[in-house]
Amino acid sequence: MKGLKAKFSKLIQYNPQLFSVLSIGLLSFLIFYVLFKQVSTDDYLREIIAALIATILTVTITTLLLKSQTESEEAKERNVEILRRKIDSYNVFIDSIIDTMDQDEVTEDEAKAIRKQVYHLSLFSAPDTVQEVVHYVRSHLLGDVEETDFIDVVQAFRQELKLDTSDELLGADLEAVDKLIGQGFSNREVFFAVRDYAARMQEEIAGALAAGRDLTLTAEPPYGSLSGMEFHFTNANAVTYIVHVDYPPETEFTSIPAGLFIELGDAAPQIAKVAADAATGRDFEWDCDEGETPPFDQLVRDHLLEKHFDMACRRGAKQALVINGKAVINRIVADIEALERQLPTGGKG
Repeated sequence: MKGLKAKFSKLIQYNPQLFSVLSIGLLSFLIFYVLFKQVSTDDYLREIIAALIATILTVTITTLLLKSQTESEEAKERNVEILRRKIDSYNVFIDSIIDTMDQDEVTEDEAKAIRKQVYHLSLFSAPDTVQEVVHYVRSHLLGDVEETDFIDVVQAFRQELKLDTSDELLGADLEAVDKLIGQGFSNREVFFAVRDYAARMQEEIAGALAAGRDLTLTAEPPYGSLSGMEFHFTNANAVTYIVHVDYPPETEFTSIPAGLFIELGDAAPQIAKVAADAATGRDFEWDCDEGETPPFDQLVRDHLLEKHFDMACRRGAKQALVINGKAVINRIVADIEALERQLPTGGKG
């Protein structure tokens, strides 16, 4: 009985129109039931009373429906206007940040403009979104909190606008654009040098593998990925070796990060186990969060084995970037050859 009362209370709370219709209908039935009894011998009066009941119920239901429809349309128009205001506020804020934050110093007028924009967007945004914006502004203007990336703010805006934020690579791609165009456009010749060097790395590694053990690996040419260049080698067992070369992270170019990653998701389970054991024996690690220990099949499916290197570089004649990556190339070749020695030849398992 208590459960029934609770359900009825919720029904009244969330659907007052239905409760009103039921109440008016019940009241009308009771009143006109008494009248029906009084005029039970007069068919003409009974017809009039029945018509009155139908008219009252029809008018009541129509009024409630129109009221509900009006409220729904008003709410829809309000939501559309708020969405438009959000988009406008976010666009203005993004434009302002892109125009000012890459400068060495932000002027007082620019800081005031950013302050106004933060208050404007706070009128239409959830607390988490406002907090992300404030954290970013404080980290870059005052430096009194841990520095955060602008892509975190953009992702907060996307979530606020109910856009899909499940693709983690989207953030990395936007960060790459911010790095290459926002920070490094004046040094784009350096990025061209890294791009060309990645192509030479691929050729040297492929040649060394073919000459050393006559390994037959399917190679893919280098292409831009995230904030750098990468190329792949795949063997007959569906084990893929991914070489990634980052674009320089700073304007003072002293080293370039590089990495060798091993993807085992398409390999047969026994091949994946052998390759993983061989890789961890050569200091590769799974790219899991610290403390995370998923089962092996999930590791193979969702993660990569990785090892990182640094290639020395310097500015040469006419400020051209000179990269000394021979030692890293040799280590990558040695790692791939060592792993290939542990794997059976031919087939996927």
